Formats: sequence, structure tokens, C-alpha cells
Amino acid sequence: MTGPKTTKLPPGVDLAAVVADAVARYGGAVDALVLIGGVALQAYGIVRATKDVNFAVTRAGSAAIERLARAAGLQVSPLRIGGVSVRIGDTTADFIDRRVEAEALFLEAIDAARTGGFTVEAGSTSVLVVPLEYLVALKVVGVRPQDEADVARLLRIDELDYRGARAVVERHLGGVAARHLDRAARLAGRSDAPPLYDDENGSG
Repeated sequence: MTGPKTTKLPPGVDLAAVVADAVARYGGAVDALVLIGGVALQAYGIVRATKDVNFAVTRAGSAAIERLARAAGLQVSPLRIGGVSVRIGDTTADFIDRRVEAEALFLEAIDAARTGGFTVEAGSTSVLVVPLEYLVALKVVGVRPQDEADVARLLRIDELDYRGARAVVERHLGGVAARHLDRAARLAGRSDAPPLYDDENGSG
């Protein structure tokens, strides 16, 4: 599992301080804290505006973070998809466990970050970043137009192990989701995307 990545968040990423704050506050209290979302895209060289920071955590991790945040008097809100959102300064950090759906994907992504991911520097600290193939899968789970746009941009990274990303999507989200990803990969011009299926070529 490969992909272009940086060892430091790019200059001008205004959420780097939030990442550093979150890691300093909670990194030692959870079993894993893995950067996902828009800032993770930036770590892979995709410049994109985002207003918050997202981390993948386990259920135990989100529970520990909630206790610490409340004890510190910070504003804490539950996430409908599972996890908690913590107000840090002028923005928020979302610690997502996806217990409502796709929890198995999140747990596998966390394990993959531990073994095959990389760390990015944020201030004087560092944080694990989800592997590129899992970042694609996590974006497929999303339902926002921004998630679809992010998938399209990730698919244009030549170093992406597309077969690996597709396998993750099919394993956790099913064949239909994998076929949708194939279509997006073909639109992105990937030569390693499977050809059209029979029911996609206009026959019948």
C-alpha cells in the first residue's frame, strides 16, 4: 500500500495546531489515534479546504476522549455515526468510531495505519495517517458530494494501489460499492480499473 505522502503537514495548513493539540491531549490515553478526512488528504499532497480535523478511533478510544474532554471543561457533542466531537479553540476535532455502521472498516483501517501507514509531523508532535487505500474506502462510506469529489482526486494518484483499495471496499461495503468505485476509477482514467460489466454497456 503506497502513495505520495509528506512527513510534515504543508505550510499554511491552519489545522495543524488543532492536530497537535488533540494528539497532546489524547494521544497517550487511547489505543490509537489515526488521522483521516481532509487533513489526511493534505498529508498525501491533496490541497483541500477543511474546517475541522477527523480522527479514527476505537469505541474505547472515543469513550476515553469524551471523559478527558468533559473533565477539562471542553464542549463535547456525540456524533450520530459514532464517536464524539470536541471543541478545541475555534474549531472542532471529531473522534470517529463508526459504531453505527462501518465499524469493522474503521478498526481495520486503524490496524493498517499501525502496520502500514506513516506519521506526519504537526508542530512538535506526530500522528499516524491512515493508509491511502483505506482513505479511499473511508471516503466511499461518506454520502456528501465532497466525499465523491475526494474519491475522484484520490483515484488520480498514480501510486495508489487500486486493487488494494477496491478489495477493502468490496470486503466491507459490498460488490455494489466496489462497482461504483470501478466506475469512478475509469472516469479518473485509471488503466488498472476493471472493464465495464455486461449490464453497464447499454445492452439488454
